[in-house]
Amino acid sequence: MEIKLIKRKLKSGRTSLVLEYYMGYSVAANGTTRPQRKFETLEYYLYTDPKNKLERDHNKVNLEMAEKVKAKRLLAEQNEQYGFAVKYKIRTNLVEYIKGLIEQRKESPGNWGNWDSALKHLVAYAGTNTTFEMVDKKFVEGFKTYLAKQAKTKSGTALSTNSQSSYFLKLKAALNQAVEDGIIPHSPAMSVKPAHVEDVHREYLTFDELQRLAKTKCPYPVLKDAFLFSCLTGMRWSDINKLTWAEVQEFDGGTRIVFRQKKTKGLEYLDITGQAVRYMGQRGKADERVFAGLKYSA
Repeated sequence: MEIKLIKRKLKSGRTSLVLEYYMGYSVAANGTTRPQRKFETLEYYLYTDPKNKLERDHNKVNLEMAEKVKAKRLLAEQNEQYGFAVKYKIRTNLVEYIKGLIEQRKESPGNWGNWDSALKHLVAYAGTNTTFEMVDKKFVEGFKTYLAKQAKTKSGTALSTNSQSSYFLKLKAALNQAVEDGIIPHSPAMSVKPAHVEDVHREYLTFDELQRLAKTKCPYPVLKDAFLFSCLTGMRWSDINKLTWAEVQEFDGGTRIVFRQKKTKGLEYLDITGQAVRYMGQRGKADERVFAGLKYSA
């Protein structure tokens, strides 16, 4: 099998990155040949005509990521083709592998904590000596049942369906990553669906409440400024926490923030109001955080 990385221009001004799998050809009754191909659209895209350094950097990073995916797909195909779906890799310890994935998320406390909780439930279900060769569809379904009927919170109550779904999806994501890493040829969780997620009631601040908060003293001024800035811009905590002055640009008499979202990795352009600008304070050096000293604890 041959795998190529191809580019497809979109009307949106972006270019989609697609893997083309060439699997030989078939011969019709009249003797004509027809190539057999399949395509996989990747989650990465390029700016067709990059207009600045940020967009050029975006293209460079996404192209590198797409090449890595191509290399992993090729390795997985070769492993399966030659029958050594890497027997030594399939003996990899599942818990230790997931610990490695969790370590990669240490800069995102909320996400890290969710993965850590999922792993604790997995250990309670299967212990610490489980290897990938022991993980099949029955194992995955058993974990789903365990979360629904046996798993408990720290306070001893049953898990909500949303927590069940979240923890199950962590195992599913780990198995998908293991496929990417060439440890297993396919994920045994592919056809197993998570628990149905219930709609969660969310509380929102009213305009009057927000005005009262703005007038209320806070022992941590940077926390108050960052919170009100979030309310005025809609930016996530993770993006505000890492925001630097290099990402704050003066544009046509206004202020624009050009940043890469931590969650989606997408490049964003956000024009903000003068009221939001005031909460950022005095401009610092390009590499300095706008909200220096802002801390978070779960």
